[in-house]
Amino acid sequence: MKIVNSISSPDRIFETSGSQPALFLCDDFNYYVCKYNRHPGAEAKKLFHEFIAGHFAQLWNLAIPDFCLVNINP
Repeated sequence: MKIVNSISSPDRIFETSGSQPALFLCDDFNYYVCKYNRHPGAEAKKLFHEFIAGHFAQLWNLAIPDFCLVNINP
């Protein structure tokens, strides 16, 4: 699994009914739309389920965008 680090503050925040994904520039000089748990300390069960589903989709050779883990720096 690829892991990258953010090198900018969010360039854009997408208003959704869920996790309010944000666009970050990372240390591999690519932009990533990052989802996060909006309530620190709460379970991130939905994000975990999306992560697992993404891995199964890749195993089944379904057409999905590449994804990775992003460490968001303060």
